[in-house]
Amino acid sequence: MGNENILLAALEADVRESISREMELVVMSCRQQVMRRRCRPDYIYFPEGGLVSVIARSARREQADVGTIGREGCTAVEVVLGCERAYQDAIVLVSGPAWRIDTERVLTLCQHGSPLRAVLMRYAYVTLMQARETALVNARGTILQRVARWILIACEKMSTTQLPLTHDEISAALGVRRAGVTVALGRLADTGVIHMERGRIAIDNALGLIEAARGYYSAMGMADPGFVPAGAD
Repeated sequence: MGNENILLAALEADVRESISREMELVVMSCRQQVMRRRCRPDYIYFPEGGLVSVIARSARREQADVGTIGREGCTAVEVVLGCERAYQDAIVLVSGPAWRIDTERVLTLCQHGSPLRAVLMRYAYVTLMQARETALVNARGTILQRVARWILIACEKMSTTQLPLTHDEISAALGVRRAGVTVALGRLADTGVIHMERGRIAIDNALGLIEAARGYYSAMGMADPGFVPAGAD
């Protein structure tokens, strides 16, 4: 089994090898729903590439991204915390490979004191910290700051400086109007921190993009510690 997923790579070699026998490598397709709210997920996915968006929805059908998952994590970590059902949807934004394992098997492997449980509990804490940051920037940040932060997080979790998403997809993830996202991206491009092509956004100056986020972004060790975006060295 490959070790591109950082959670799986954190396991000891013998533990990782044992778990690999329970997993299958699949390709997550764009717009695939890998977790459905109010349902118990059949599988837990450990991405090696791509990007998954965790979506919260209101009773009025309003929605927003409340968490992103890349090769640093896994889907449905709440199941490991004892939740019987998922409370949000999770939809693939960028396609990519992932290791998939039956949810019931994960719970069996995560008996008290197991190495896998220890790794997943630490990851659950990181997702809590990310959710708190997201709540703060949504309450106090401008659209430009939210867009800058979201691009940084998405690229960090994919270990890339290229984000293959459109203005519409970013506005849907952030729960804001497309026009606001377009204006924010235009301002970031004008300052030289990003450039845009059709259906793609690239980071040219990571430090400048971090500055544009105005203190609302912190890496928190969620992705490859060796990953340094362009302009950050």
